[in-house]
Amino acid sequence: MTEKDDRTQQAGLGRAIEAGLSGEAVSARGVLEAIGGVRGIVETLLPATVYLAV
Repeated sequence: MTEKDDRTQQAGLGRAIEAGLSGEAVSARGVLEAIGGVRGIVETLLPATVYLAV
């Protein structure tokens, strides 16, 4: 495998961390995309919110 192949198989958050460690600029948009965008945030927060509400 090449380095490019490794990057395509690595998880989004891992890519964001790797970019930060290598000195690349890490933006809020990049981190948001790494965790799945708005859908990822909703899927993370919704179950806990419903649990607390019930």
